[in-house]
Amino acid sequence: MNRALVKFLVASISVMLILAACAYGGWTARGWRCAVQLAAFQEEVSTKAQKQREDTKLIEAKQDDATDQSSQRLDQQQATQQKEIIYVDKQVIQYRDRWRDRDCQRPADWVQLYNASLFGAGAAMPTAIHAGSAPAGAGL
Repeated sequence: MNRALVKFLVASISVMLILAACAYGGWTARGWRCAVQLAAFQEEVSTKAQKQREDTKLIEAKQDDATDQSSQRLDQQQATQQKEIIYVDKQVIQYRDRWRDRDCQRPADWVQLYNASLFGAGAAMPTAIHAGSAPAGAGL
């Protein structure tokens, strides 16, 4: 082997080793940079996920409050309706118990005034209740 050939082989192997070392160093530096970027991304994702969980908890709390308020309002309405039903039932029972009062005769003028008060002074009364349609002494 020629001395020049050996020098050439040693130089080319040296250059290849230097290039390989540079490629390895660049690849390692790229890996470190990617690791740093990945860690920053994961931290950002976990921060956003935590914020999302907090926002969800706030929304759920507001919905629970709204549901409680709505339930209370519905309970109050139902209680009021129940009181009205009981009152109406009592009035119907009282009216039913006094059914004989319907047999008592009223003067026609009184019936006309009473019916006018029910339908309003200016409102049109049903034809069966017009003045003069009820005979004197007719019941309600």
